[in-house]
Amino acid sequence: MQISRAGSLFVLANQERLRANALRLTLAFEQPLERPRVVEAQARQLAARPELALRLQPSETTRRLEWTALPADELAELQEAESRAVASPWAADSWEPYAPDGTRLPLRLRLVDEHTLVVFASQVWTHAPGALAWVEDWLGFYRSRSAKVPDRPPALEGQRLRRQPLGRQLSERSRALAWIASEFVANTGKLRRSDEPGLNGYGAGESLGRRGYASWRHVLDTEMTRRVLRGHQAAGQPLNVQLLVLLARFLFDVMPQRSQVRIGLVCDLSPWLPDGRPGDPGHPSYGVPLTLHCSGHLVAEARRALHAVRGSLPYRLACLTELPLRNELRRLEQVSRRSGPALAARTPFGDVQALLAHVGRNLGLRRIESMCPWASVTAAAPVPVLSACQVAGSLALEVSFPTDVYDAARLLPLLDELPARLLAGPS
Repeated sequence: MQISRAGSLFVLANQERLRANALRLTLAFEQPLERPRVVEAQARQLAARPELALRLQPSETTRRLEWTALPADELAELQEAESRAVASPWAADSWEPYAPDGTRLPLRLRLVDEHTLVVFASQVWTHAPGALAWVEDWLGFYRSRSAKVPDRPPALEGQRLRRQPLGRQLSERSRALAWIASEFVANTGKLRRSDEPGLNGYGAGESLGRRGYASWRHVLDTEMTRRVLRGHQAAGQPLNVQLLVLLARFLFDVMPQRSQVRIGLVCDLSPWLPDGRPGDPGHPSYGVPLTLHCSGHLVAEARRALHAVRGSLPYRLACLTELPLRNELRRLEQVSRRSGPALAARTPFGDVQALLAHVGRNLGLRRIESMCPWASVTAAAPVPVLSACQVAGSLALEVSFPTDVYDAARLLPLLDELPARLLAGPS
């Protein structure tokens, strides 16, 4: 059983509660987009890439959830509906109305104006790096005016991780297992239902997303991004450390009564899988929880946590979620039942107060980087999600959160402080 299937099942199990199941990508273009060419390129890509016409549903023969092709008549109807949607105006920073997964195409385009494109991608079907790779592939069809099918971009194929020496493998795995043991001992029995928002702070029957999701975005241009990266390089501090510290400070501002926060670092697991590629259907990502304390030195704690994650920890955690089951429908039912009560009942790593994702690096997005000055990614979740998208020499920060849990009037002024803190340099 693939790790990407486990992520897809979790999204399927929680889509009704979250009233959301899609990623949202926003891309700015230097040259104006032509609406007819956008529709034509989408139709050509759909005809040439069979992966775009798949959905996860029960198989009639194996009693398992399998990726199956959409029937021709249903595919034609969905394609016609998407063509009408692309031709209609779309408001920036707005979300699609919720619909169960499989009732729409997994990759959907919305044209805000001639310089702004919004892309929605099913989280059952892909994750953030995969969505960027499929947009990269669509740009190949948009740029090509001939009937010839463009080659698949390198971003869809992915890059395999180079095998490390045995001694380093053992060292990294020992460090990863030690980190798992320390987190288990430190948090077992302490993740109880609390009044603060968190992934385990919702009881059975509660639903989110009824009022929708709000978002905040800030884009650093090429010069400002270089300044930020140079400052971190001179200080010997990775950008991820600063992003983790900024998100922790934001959470302490929102919840000053807390003495510690747990942030889920979203890791892309496709490079760790023996047969995984970013373009394959599935959701190969995992939120690794990291604990930071208000009274501690946030930078030192963030560096230690990321040092543990940098090794083979994502692969070890991926193996933990690949427990084989004979019937995947049974697994989906189990995930559906367990997502109602507190998640702490099934794992000591269940509760986090925010998610951090840093995407776009080392994906080989040549077409996006040549046509787009910046791009941003975000997703709907029961906690704030900070997504940092680093493409085309620019860094785009975007935060989304459910408005029926968090007060937008209170959070947005706090989010406006993030760019200044980032530009101030390493803490």
